[in-house]
Amino acid sequence: MIRRKNPAPVYLATRLCMWPLLIGLSVTACSPDLPSVTREAVWIEEVKRGAFTVRVMGRGELSATPGECLAEFDQLSAAHLEVGQSALIDTRLAEMAGQVSWIAPVVQDGVVQVKIALEGDLPDGVRPGFSVKASVEVDRLPDALYVGRPAYGVSGSAVSLFKLEENGETAIRTEVAIGQVSVNEVEIRSGLEEGDQVIVSDLSVYDPYERIRLR
Repeated sequence: MIRRKNPAPVYLATRLCMWPLLIGLSVTACSPDLPSVTREAVWIEEVKRGAFTVRVMGRGELSATPGECLAEFDQLSAAHLEVGQSALIDTRLAEMAGQVSWIAPVVQDGVVQVKIALEGDLPDGVRPGFSVKASVEVDRLPDALYVGRPAYGVSGSAVSLFKLEENGETAIRTEVAIGQVSVNEVEIRSGLEEGDQVIVSDLSVYDPYERIRLR
């Protein structure tokens, strides 16, 4: 699913009030009615239960050394890395499996260099110097609640998300406790249940409101 980037807010002002708007996000009128949001302008995810794999993401390139990738991870992500962890290298042409083989002992400019030993030969069309994305599996939970990663929120934090109500036409602000954070998903510790649907797009311009309407 494509993540939508929200543009900067503009404002609809009248003599009585000022409501924040985004392109695609609108209000029906300046009245006690709820502000309305078009479904096409937001990203809605369903809460699921099951095995949850925690991955951290880095970027780098295929090394001139055969069978090796040199990647950089931010210092917070690197704190979870260990030699021997499974890795997946995405070259955009193909994916390759590997294992973390070396982690730099120092942080430089907020990042940590990591070497990943690749399994097998390079795919056709892939050569040393290719820019790649490297994801490393740092944990696996056999049974967890999880949902698509919200626009904001870090591991161990609490975020405020709009959860769709039973009628499917309105959403209510809900406090959600986040556990571990993966590349595209987050673990849910409390605040949501399996099957709940939540808006994970950035709706911070609607912070003053407890409910919104979907149209």
